[in-house]
Amino acid sequence: MIRITYLMLLLFGLLLVPLNGASAQSVSVTPVSSSVGLGKTIQFSATLTGITGDVAWFCAGVKGGTAAAGKISTTGLYTAPTVMPAQNPVQIKATSKVNSTKSAIVYVDLLSAGPTISAVSPNPLNTGAITVTITGAGFLPNAAVFESSDGNVPIQLSTTNVTSTSITATGYQGAATTASFGVRNPGSDFSNYIQVPVSAATKYTLTVVNGSGSGSYAAGTVVTIKANTPPAGQTFLNWTGATVASATSATPFHNRTRQCLVLRSRTPDPLPSRQSALCM
Repeated sequence: MIRITYLMLLLFGLLLVPLNGASAQSVSVTPVSSSVGLGKTIQFSATLTGITGDVAWFCAGVKGGTAAAGKISTTGLYTAPTVMPAQNPVQIKATSKVNSTKSAIVYVDLLSAGPTISAVSPNPLNTGAITVTITGAGFLPNAAVFESSDGNVPIQLSTTNVTSTSITATGYQGAATTASFGVRNPGSDFSNYIQVPVSAATKYTLTVVNGSGSGSYAAGTVVTIKANTPPAGQTFLNWTGATVASATSATPFHNRTRQCLVLRSRTPDPLPSRQSALCM
């Protein structure tokens, strides 16, 4: 009786082996979610679990694909059609050649052609806060500007104005050697990219005599300067030597220009003559 029970358990165990092996068989495809522009390519990969051999690739239900939906090679390289098909997204399927009941399906979104860009301004680009205008053709409302510094992942800038031939955006440019710019319309592929050199922003030294506000500033910076408290019995008269927002205010905003200027605060009975050079 014991021997019979042992044999029955052994037989039951042997029967379970192929069943468990079959349930462990699977096919998976990556990337699971993807998009590609018309006429461009994307590589898919299949992973077999519990199955030997290779897979057959199907596009839109047809082995190898079609001219309308796109073609897929025996290695999983998908080439999108040049004209948007009626069915989008397009189905990609990998089926085991050993066990055709095992397959995996993913979908790829096809993107319409993006705009074309021809120029980026300013060129070269300074570091710090930037406003960039890109000219070209095919820009649509809600288009977005993307920038990649030294080949890093592109980041989206803040669009401020769009016409069919130009787009302006703002952002911040960190230290880099080059910056590449591209534009993308809603639902479209990226445009071509244009690369421009990046140079450190030129800074100019401002020295305020008989007052505060001295420092090193980038061109175009508006600097607040303040006159020192006058000696007893005297009052502030005016600033001399440079263009300021208000020559007779002790705390004017100084509008800097690209030249070398003399800036000095005065009282009715001036202190010994001291001047400052403002180099722009």
